[in-house]
Amino acid sequence: MTKEKQKIYIKRIFLLYIVSTILYLPIIFDVCYPNIDNIIREILFGYYHLWYLSSLLIALSISYLLEKILSFSYNKKIYIILVVILLFLGVIFDEYYRVLKIPFLNQIVRNLKYIDFSRNFIFMAFPLLTIGRFIAFFKEKIFSIKGRWYILTLVIISILSLLEIAFLEYKCKTINCDLTILNWVPGVFIFIISFYYKSFFFHKNSTTLKIKETRKGN
Repeated sequence: MTKEKQKIYIKRIFLLYIVSTILYLPIIFDVCYPNIDNIIREILFGYYHLWYLSSLLIALSISYLLEKILSFSYNKKIYIILVVILLFLGVIFDEYYRVLKIPFLNQIVRNLKYIDFSRNFIFMAFPLLTIGRFIAFFKEKIFSIKGRWYILTLVIISILSLLEIAFLEYKCKTINCDLTILNWVPGVFIFIISFYYKSFFFHKNSTTLKIKETRKGN
């Protein structure tokens, strides 16, 4: 996206979020009143499933502002490090702190509880949005690899992710497994595969249409 398109996209999501939150205000007040802190938190970070819009909006805004300071084109290594650190912290603060049982980590998680949806935009949305930028930047190299290898990798990663979840649930019965080391990876590969086959079928259909048009012309 160009900067102008990014601005338009952010504005659209912002307006959609405002309208959606207004529609939910009666429910928010009914559920949270008289706890003012909870009301403010639900409005700022999204009530119920509106977390998706708020996390995407904040992640896009962070990405847009960060680009002004740190150009993605010239600082890819820094972005890679940032993605790895954020995903790692997200995994620790969301799930693994329950298994590790380290007092220091438990204290950090308690401090993060006020913005309970922080993992959605800091530890999930922004890193995955950045991974999407890498996919877009290296799309020619990505699509040069046969799609079957991505499907095979998807199957392997999915199996490993299920094993990781089984391990976590074995170690801690109260764990949610919302964000683990591997459970976000299948989504990335599904994203790549969908675009790979979209490009493949588009190219195939375009070729077929050209042949038909040529035959009609003759």
